[in-house]
Amino acid sequence: MAREQLTKEQEAKLLVVVALLPVIADFIEDIPLYQKTKKNANMFIDEVRKIDDIILKGVKLKVIEEQLTLQREFRVWIKENFLTGKKAES
Repeated sequence: MAREQLTKEQEAKLLVVVALLPVIADFIEDIPLYQKTKKNANMFIDEVRKIDDIILKGVKLKVIEEQLTLQREFRVWIKENFLTGKKAES
């Protein structure tokens, strides 16, 4: 079965999802959860990491660098807007 070609917009969305899901998985790991919820969260985290590995296998270094840049910028944005920024104080 042939894989459908992605549009530029779809590629951009995929890059964002692939970049941000590992960060969100890291955030979930930091949250204390009840046993069943923690089990489900860990399953989600495992799947995110598997997908991340599959998608990034064999991609150009530029794509990996873009992903890491998005992850860093997302973490900064979260910190500034929700953890230590003025918006977090209101």
